[in-house]
Amino acid sequence: MFSHVGMPVRLKTNPVIDFHNYLGRDAYNDLYQGVGELLQAMDGHGIDVAVVSPFQDYPGPDAESLTRLYEASRAYPDRFVPFARLDPRYGDIVLQKLGEATEKFGVRGLLFNPLTTQTPVHHPALLPLMEAMAGYNLPVLIPTGNSYFGLPEQVVVLAKRVPSLKIIIGHMGTAPHATRAIDIAGRFENIFLETSLQQSTSRISLAVNTCGAEKIFFGSASPYGHPFPEKEKIMGAGLKQVEQDLVLGLNAEKILGLA
Repeated sequence: MFSHVGMPVRLKTNPVIDFHNYLGRDAYNDLYQGVGELLQAMDGHGIDVAVVSPFQDYPGPDAESLTRLYEASRAYPDRFVPFARLDPRYGDIVLQKLGEATEKFGVRGLLFNPLTTQTPVHHPALLPLMEAMAGYNLPVLIPTGNSYFGLPEQVVVLAKRVPSLKIIIGHMGTAPHATRAIDIAGRFENIFLETSLQQSTSRISLAVNTCGAEKIFFGSASPYGHPFPEKEKIMGAGLKQVEQDLVLGLNAEKILGLA
């Protein structure tokens, strides 16, 4: 992990890393998760590290969302890994903010939400931001499932256009699209899967058997999901111990550069 001066913090041998979490208040003002609430949930359910993003995109109505993200990750550098959340429709403004986020604040990835930014994953306007992410060698988590903005097949178009970009399909495509997302991740080297909000342990085992355990990342999407049932799904999926360790944290440790 990276402290405020960029020095790595050593993790334990088999860390549990939740790859999908939110801090702040959502756009509808009905969900809130602060630093204290997230840390309490992590400590209560054996989560060592959380990847955290703002609820809202930048630029947007919450102008301080990224600032609060940076403050939380600096206050708890051994617990939080910050992912910026940016709206590609703002062009150069967003590219400048990405440079600042990575070089000044140690952001380790990007959460791109195609629904809230009204930008389909395969839209050409997305390319400058994604090419910049590939240039930084940082991963992109894309919450998927919307039938217009976030289909697994749209992720394939992006993966082909930017083959060096590491793309994590959030929610494993969601229930209606999960089997197709699993098949796609098994066929494309630069596409991975994140497990939050999947209803069945059978989808976890199918993903591991199809793609290999090294392509799967445990996530809860808290506070939309909860770390307890999300973690239990991984532990109840009948995986071998080495596979479980990879999914629960070792894969995240590697792609985030924490190892």
